[in-house]
Amino acid sequence: MDNFMNKFSAVMMPISQKISQNRYVKAISAGMMLTIPFTMVGAIAFLFAVAPGEQAKAMGGFAGAFFTGWAQLTAKVGGYALAVYNYTLGLMAVIACIGIAYNLAKEYKLGQIECALVSLAVFFMVVEGDAGYFGGKGIFTAIVVALVATEIYHLCAVKNIIIKLPDSVPETISRSFSALIPFAFSVIVLGGIYVVVKQTSGLHFGAWFISILQPALDVVDSYPTVLLLCLFGSVLWAFGIHGHAVIMPIFNPIIATAMAENFELVSAGKAAIFHPVFLVGVTNVAAFSMWILSIFMIKSKSKTLNAIGKATVFPGLFIMEPVFFGTPIALNFILMIPYILLTFVNFFVFYLLYKFAILPVPYVYVGGITPLGLGYFLQTQKAIGFLIPWIQVLISIPVWIPFFKIYEKQCLAEEAENEETENQ
Repeated sequence: MDNFMNKFSAVMMPISQKISQNRYVKAISAGMMLTIPFTMVGAIAFLFAVAPGEQAKAMGGFAGAFFTGWAQLTAKVGGYALAVYNYTLGLMAVIACIGIAYNLAKEYKLGQIECALVSLAVFFMVVEGDAGYFGGKGIFTAIVVALVATEIYHLCAVKNIIIKLPDSVPETISRSFSALIPFAFSVIVLGGIYVVVKQTSGLHFGAWFISILQPALDVVDSYPTVLLLCLFGSVLWAFGIHGHAVIMPIFNPIIATAMAENFELVSAGKAAIFHPVFLVGVTNVAAFSMWILSIFMIKSKSKTLNAIGKATVFPGLFIMEPVFFGTPIALNFILMIPYILLTFVNFFVFYLLYKFAILPVPYVYVGGITPLGLGYFLQTQKAIGFLIPWIQVLISIPVWIPFFKIYEKQCLAEEAENEETENQ
């Protein structure tokens, strides 16, 4: 078994590193990460933009008074809160376009600000200033524009097709002129594509691109694909390879787009639609599914596990790495099995919870790591979102226990053997 694990790791590690270190994947990931503080602020603001329903206000006692007060507060500040939402989360594609171009330019050692601004200007052009595509709906267009515009800038730099001013000219002026030709080429190339698309389809580039992508998005946004990719990510993690770095660049833009569509529905008074891709967040075996291991280890008779449990119990509430590599789960055949098994268990349990409307459908995109269920709460704008991580904990307990007991016995035996050796 050790031989197989070593061979698998030797094969997959270079592939994973090649994917995660690809300049385009790195730029997209970094650009999407840049949206996190904006999406968090926007999601919180939205809490005060929409009043609780009449059913919530009609509840008796403290709950009814709370929701009535919330509605009264929303009536006063709702307009301002909605403005905050529109200019934070509602600008997610704009921010991502800037961030992706900036980070790709950084990879190429080009002028980051110049590339970001060129990309942004072209993005506004190809979506015709349609504010509906400034948020999650325009993510895919933002990615394409940022990558293509920066590549054009890079090509101009490599071929020396730029305006160079004498060294005596101030740097800010020189840099501005150096962006002139790349910007012109970006407008010609992407603007030309935009004109052709507009003339043939009647749609601006953003709307047309989404329509072209839809068949592929439907494949990725399906139950089998979500399960297989999440399972693949878990297998990579089990061999010590960062699985999220491989699969999340695929899912993040799709999740953002689906959330944006749901937000439009909810804003129009309609019900949000559940997308299979929403299961990614709860199927990926993340921090909370492993946090219970820290509790098990704290109560363990094994001195080694007890020390690891105490060291990981707090950080394990936020990130998975301390528990994952501290226990360890990576390259540990005993604990790899329940870790991978949890992917299946989480997928089917949460599928049923959403299927029978026990959990609300998310419609506000929130990226990044959020503590203690805050992210799920903001995504659903429902208090039950705080319970989702604890549901993950409950699900994981019966899966972890039998395998943890086996691993604990192994640790105790090793400790006893070491003590015996030291006493000789």
